[in-house]
Amino acid sequence: MINSAKTYCHMSTIWSVPPNELELLAEDVHVWRVGLNLKDSQLDRLFLFLSDDERARAKRFHFEEDRLRYIGSHGVLRTVLAYYQQTTPEEIRFHYSPEGKPALAPESGRFQLSFNLSRSSDLALIAITIDRRVGADLERINGNVEIEQLAERFFATQELAALRALSPALKQEAFFNCWTRKEAYVKALGGGLLLPLDQFEVSFLSGEPVELKKSLPNVGTQPWHIEEIDPGPGYKGAVAAEGFDLRFSCWQWTEKFLQA
Repeated sequence: MINSAKTYCHMSTIWSVPPNELELLAEDVHVWRVGLNLKDSQLDRLFLFLSDDERARAKRFHFEEDRLRYIGSHGVLRTVLAYYQQTTPEEIRFHYSPEGKPALAPESGRFQLSFNLSRSSDLALIAITIDRRVGADLERINGNVEIEQLAERFFATQELAALRALSPALKQEAFFNCWTRKEAYVKALGGGLLLPLDQFEVSFLSGEPVELKKSLPNVGTQPWHIEEIDPGPGYKGAVAAEGFDLRFSCWQWTEKFLQA
């Protein structure tokens, strides 16, 4: 059910099981957490939801673990979109931008939903909105990441200086805060890493409001909202959505979406 009523609140950090009918308001951003350690029976059913192209891509993965996570995340994405569109996962159709970003084809349901999927290790995040650009990024915190080298390559000058000023104990969390927020923003714009990450700035230090401090040039003057997402221990996440005064809600995907 989709409604245009205007109500605002801060994002809840609780991952709630959604009701049978969930309102997606015009100013809502719904974020779904998906565990990808799925049963064989669940994966078999999710595989049936995929398009021929998606099945072919799944079969091309070299490692079985990657193949199963692709099937799980993309199959679940179809169940979530079908839940809002009140249709079946098999009836969801996508078209793709020149950069490869998927969008719902008009024949996929009653509403023009925008969405973005991000997965890392055994979790995935899905962000859903109505007719506004949205991007999600999820990263498993990896202690082997060369923080300084990546920051020198991808962070803006002010971001790099702020990171270098931190004590070693604080640098890892700050780096992943910055990285996920920057990635969510460029994914919302549709360019991914083709866009210059060092040409815009986000906040990422502890105690700072989460925000886009400086936008990319030549992308318009529209406001953007960036929200920190807490996927659980060992992960960092962020969602960026076009607009302001947005309401973020967090939902946990469950097997009930396979029982329809």
